[in-house]
Amino acid sequence: MRAFRRDLVYFCYMFQNKSHVDQRIPQFISSLDSCIYSLLSTDNFLEKGEAINSFLDENLNTLFDLRSNFFVKFTHSFIHRIRKKIDKYLKKIEASTEINLHTNPEIIAAQQLLTDFFNPTDLNSIPEPIDFVSIYKDALVRLKIEKHAPKSELKFLHDYYSTYKAIFSIIQQIPWFSTFKDEFMLILAAEKLPIKYSFIINDEIVEYSFTVHSTVYNAKVAIAPDLGVPSDNITIRCNQNSKFMINEMPLTFYSAPFTVEYIPPPPIKYRFMTPKRNVSKLYDYTKTVFDVKNDLRLFLQHEVQCSVNGKILEDHQKLSSLQVKNLLIEVTFTPDYKFHLPNNEILEDSFQANTSMFSVYSSIRQKLDFSFLLYNGESLITDYSAPVGNVYEFNVIKTSSVCRFFKFPHQNIKMLQFEENDTVEKAKEVLKKDFNLNESEFVLTVNNKVLKRLTMPLLHVQSCDIISIKPTDSLLIHFLTSNNERYEIRFKQTATIKEAKQELSNLFNCEFYFIKKDKVMKDSKLLILISPPLIKVEMALTVYHFQFPNGKNKKHEFPPTMTVQEMKKFVAIHQKTEIDNIQLYIDGKMLKDRKYLYDIDCNSLITISVLVTLQFYIQSKNKQSTKSLPFDITATIKDVRQFFSIKTRHNEDKFSFFNDDNEMISDETLLRTLDKEKVITVIIAQKDPEFDETEINEIEKHVTSVFSKDEALSFYVKCGKNFDRFLKNLPANNPTV
Repeated sequence: MRAFRRDLVYFCYMFQNKSHVDQRIPQFISSLDSCIYSLLSTDNFLEKGEAINSFLDENLNTLFDLRSNFFVKFTHSFIHRIRKKIDKYLKKIEASTEINLHTNPEIIAAQQLLTDFFNPTDLNSIPEPIDFVSIYKDALVRLKIEKHAPKSELKFLHDYYSTYKAIFSIIQQIPWFSTFKDEFMLILAAEKLPIKYSFIINDEIVEYSFTVHSTVYNAKVAIAPDLGVPSDNITIRCNQNSKFMINEMPLTFYSAPFTVEYIPPPPIKYRFMTPKRNVSKLYDYTKTVFDVKNDLRLFLQHEVQCSVNGKILEDHQKLSSLQVKNLLIEVTFTPDYKFHLPNNEILEDSFQANTSMFSVYSSIRQKLDFSFLLYNGESLITDYSAPVGNVYEFNVIKTSSVCRFFKFPHQNIKMLQFEENDTVEKAKEVLKKDFNLNESEFVLTVNNKVLKRLTMPLLHVQSCDIISIKPTDSLLIHFLTSNNERYEIRFKQTATIKEAKQELSNLFNCEFYFIKKDKVMKDSKLLILISPPLIKVEMALTVYHFQFPNGKNKKHEFPPTMTVQEMKKFVAIHQKTEIDNIQLYIDGKMLKDRKYLYDIDCNSLITISVLVTLQFYIQSKNKQSTKSLPFDITATIKDVRQFFSIKTRHNEDKFSFFNDDNEMISDETLLRTLDKEKVITVIIAQKDPEFDETEINEIEKHVTSVFSKDEALSFYVKCGKNFDRFLKNLPANNPTV
């Protein structure tokens, strides 16, 4: 509004005392001044809103009438006046230079650049400003007659150009008031409601909530702590190609998503007072308290906590947002907590006093291979959102129950115990019974993904994943498949069967239809009318495509409710092998046995891998071990060599392979040809082996013109320093070596 007022005042100044200027303009400026004064005199947004609303009601029609019936027509006549002034100016220069400028190529080129400006075709709008001052000035410079056109005489052209820009700005801004008016009452009513905006930060989309009167500046202030940079270092664009957004403008004026750009500040030196000595280190703006604690833990060999003026710093906080660069950060050892295990051993770990019990449990669970309950003395711990506090000893009690963590809407985290075969549906029943939650008013999620399959065993949820209880006002409908799997899906209250099919097409990768009371349901039926809210899902036989180890492709029909395990059994019979030797892949990713076929895209190519399992006796300098390892049936010894190289980090040429008869196996040998071998011996050649005199003398007997002593010694090592194996595989005795 201030910018609009400035342009209007400039216009009135330039055309003061002109009879052809509409006298409503000064009256409008006076009304605008009153509105701006009202806005500046209060901090109450509702009062500001009423002032703006009143101003728009009184003046919007006048503004548009001025735009259509005065400013546009006035501007067209003003353009004509500018052209006449320029022609008069050029004639003056012609008189002093005796040059015909109207036929001069430089002046003609300048006039061509301004053709659209001086000859507007649309009488209902005006052309965008073009810097005609610079265009004519450059032409005169190229003609080397600029001395006949001094800057003082060009002032009138500058005034005309500035005036035209002001008029153009006025005409452009008037429609904004209409747009604002159309949306203003809605904005005013929703003033206190938070609105989510999407911001693209470092190529990731992040959401922030603001009220409707929040400005671009407010957004910068909110984003700055998360980036760890001053708000002045941040710029925001509507999109990657647009101009920067104006600090004073409300976010509602622009369209999201917004692109956030910022200038990283230089690294800052922070000082730390540790139990050993004071240290200092440079950290850049991205580092958090967690990063610092990791560095200090390596330095002090102990878990630590950081504080400033007695206040403990949280792990997620960024150093750059804490304003602590001139303060001494105190570093103290975190207390050691003892956990008494069932075998009477004591496990020790360090935590900060404000660490949640859930984090404590997760840390201990990673070190133990069994489920357990934590006791504080004789009291079972159930609230895992509470801090560990100053209780330094806990009892770990082994349990056969399935223990899972649930986060309630009020953010409390509790551990609940279940039987081995209990499902997601059972969990919802327990929450209803023990915590008075209505099953139809919440869903369960893990990592923001809804647990749609109610019949999924809770064992399939990772032991330290948090199952969140999310309230919902959506319509919850259950779908029962022919394999007795039950799914719970959310819909809007007005959803129909057609919309349900569209939603479930993302879940079931096959053709299906809905059954209720043994009848196929019509697409137009409303879901809310279905009672009880349970729909049977029938699936048609579906064709799946396979690629066999020999490279041939085949297809076969299966019921989509079949599991991958059952499909593997069918393939094993076809390949005349055991089911354990079959693996199925899609795009290189192995399919899990418990997965249903309707979880798989039926258009994907399922690659069949037939495995051959062999016994390997692995021998190195000081160690021997026997392992049973599966490999693809098309694999060769070279593939095995690469496998062992990756696992042991030895070079591939360090491995030698021998069959039951101690004959060396070549790299090209297919593993399926070795399935009759009881065991394959794998020799890992020693590094810097030592030889006694007897060994050297024996080896020298087999040195030839094409088999040097060094080669013989190296080959002896590859044979595991075994003379019988060495002799049997000499090139003279085994041509394949």
